[in-house]
Amino acid sequence: TCNVYGALYTWETVMSENGAGTGDWVETSVAKNYVTIEKTPSDPTANVNNAEDGGRGICLAGYHVPTDQDWANLLDNVESNGSYTAQVGPGWFGADAGKILKSASTYVGADPADGSWALTTSQGTDAFGFGMLPPGSRDSDGSSFVDQGNKALFWSSSATTASSAWFRQFASYYANSYRNTNRRSLGLSVRCVKN
Repeated sequence: TCNVYGALYTWETVMSENGAGTGDWVETSVAKNYVTIEKTPSDPTANVNNAEDGGRGICLAGYHVPTDQDWANLLDNVESNGSYTAQVGPGWFGADAGKILKSASTYVGADPADGSWALTTSQGTDAFGFGMLPPGSRDSDGSSFVDQGNKALFWSSSATTASSAWFRQFASYYANSYRNTNRRSLGLSVRCVKN
């Protein structure tokens, strides 16, 4: 389902320039949709992997891997009363940013392999053109994929330990979003942010 959802990446792959390798799906999966939010890296012309500035990682030139703060800024911009930038620690937060970012054209009744969300509990509006689909995730050893049709999980460049980093999760059964850390060896989605 890579052509539907894009690829799932370990954090190290996300943060390593050209880490996705080669193949026609790379540009499609990494550069499928962009939502521009305010971001000023310390050196916007640099092509370095500074996680605190997002770092280019596998993103195309002129884009970077979003920091945890970038995610908070995006969510605050789409949900005016969200206060995601004030969130401390893990947990579900806000009211409907997830619903606002989810694809509006895919919902229950379609095959999850075709990009549909499994439940209509919080059917998306896609008000900002983010077009979020639910690819789920891949376990650390690559042997299984879970939650396809139910969840979208996105890496941030913000590492918390040598083996974990912040991520954002959206689920078919919730309208808001979830923030937590996860093992960097898991396969999650990534969206690039325009510098």
